[in-house]
Amino acid sequence: YRGGKGIATAIGAFLIVEPVTTLSTIALALGCFAMTRRWSASGLLAVLLAPGMLLLFARPPRAELAVVLAVILVLAAHRSDIAELRARPAP
Repeated sequence: YRGGKGIATAIGAFLIVEPVTTLSTIALALGCFAMTRRWSASGLLAVLLAPGMLLLFARPPRAELAVVLAVILVLAAHRSDIAELRARPAP
C-alpha cells in the first residue's frame, strides 16, 4: 500500500483547472508512447512540456507558476525513474 507518486491526482486537478492544456499534454504523452513504448519516458516528457503548452495556449501567469511547481514536484518524486531511464538504452 505504498501508493503512487501523485500523477493521477495531478492530472485530475489539472483537468479541472486547465482542461484544454491538460488534454493536449496527454495527447503528447500518448504520441510519445506510440513511438517509444515506454510509459515512464512518455509521461515525464509530457510533464516537462506542460509549461510550454500553457505558454502556447496563453494561459495566465498564475497557472504557469502552478504547473512549474507541479513539474518540480513530479520530477523530484520520479528521480529514481529518471535515473533508471538514463541507465538503460531505448528499445
